[in-house]
Amino acid sequence: QLLLIKDYSSKCFKLANDIDLNNKNWLPIETFSGTIDGDGHTVYNLRVERDEITYRGLIGTIKGTVKNLTIKGVKINGNNSGVIAGYANNGTQISNCTVTLTDGSVLNGTKVGGLIGHINCTSYSDQIFIDGCSINGNYVGGIIGHAALSSYQDNGSKIQNCNVNCNIYGEKYVGGLIGYNTGCSSVVSCEYQGNVSGTQYVGGIAGMHTNSTIAGCKVSGNIEGTEDIGGICGENSSGKIIASYSHCNITAASAAKYVGGIAGSTNTYIRLCYSASTCNHSKFEPICYNNSYNEYREYCYSVYDANVSNIALKMEDAYSDYADYWNFNNTWTWKGTINGASKQVICPRLAWEK
Repeated sequence: QLLLIKDYSSKCFKLANDIDLNNKNWLPIETFSGTIDGDGHTVYNLRVERDEITYRGLIGTIKGTVKNLTIKGVKINGNNSGVIAGYANNGTQISNCTVTLTDGSVLNGTKVGGLIGHINCTSYSDQIFIDGCSINGNYVGGIIGHAALSSYQDNGSKIQNCNVNCNIYGEKYVGGLIGYNTGCSSVVSCEYQGNVSGTQYVGGIAGMHTNSTIAGCKVSGNIEGTEDIGGICGENSSGKIIASYSHCNITAASAAKYVGGIAGSTNTYIRLCYSASTCNHSKFEPICYNNSYNEYREYCYSVYDANVSNIALKMEDAYSDYADYWNFNNTWTWKGTINGASKQVICPRLAWEK
């Protein structure tokens, strides 16, 4: 019955039970413009290994709605692959979905995402949780592999209230949430936890972040790469990073030039952010490359800042339109060693953090 959705691809469906696909080679629903309501049920053991198709996932191309669905246990090989859909078109809505990739799960290819491989930028994702996954390839992200638009649309696609807890491995353009994001998805009130590893353009939220906004986000874990490596994004090009923080251990290749606690490099502003990330690389900048230019950072702090022991107080005192993202009373204390000396720094939590 699930497979027969392909014959009624503009209709509405609700799952009445869990469904086990038993690792049989699933033929993706080629195009879908209706609604699938999982009603809290789970689809188990989704496997797609089909060289003859372009977009791989439960659905190939979607311009519809998927909600209240869990997918657990996945093996998908090939480019343009996502657990929900290989490609998401204008008008797509995905909400309250959980993807859990168990031991032995595989997502492998170029433009690969834990949720969607490649999106057109008026898609919308809300409350998506991805847990325990390992993803390999170029343009790789815990939610979306590749999100691109030729012009800036800050009010277009949005990813919000998402939690990704997984390890992401790739080559270029590797991010905890999005591998490559240009002029497309705003990322708001999201969290990444895990290990991100790649070569160039590697970040905890996005590998490459261009002409869009990251706001109210948190990253914790380990970030590793060879160039353009950052706690929030590898490169921030004409984008905005607002009211976000990283708490990472960053490792960079010896020849790297652009390594930062928030962004590896930037040519635009970062505001009301802080970094509790550490790195022993000689080129490491606590906030970002171009760290010394005030036009690229406003009211930003790091645990490396001399004589700063209370970032929460510093940020609360700074006038900003973005102060509502923070809870300056619900603080936590960073503890570490800098230049051989032990240090403790009081840091604020985001408003959505418990």
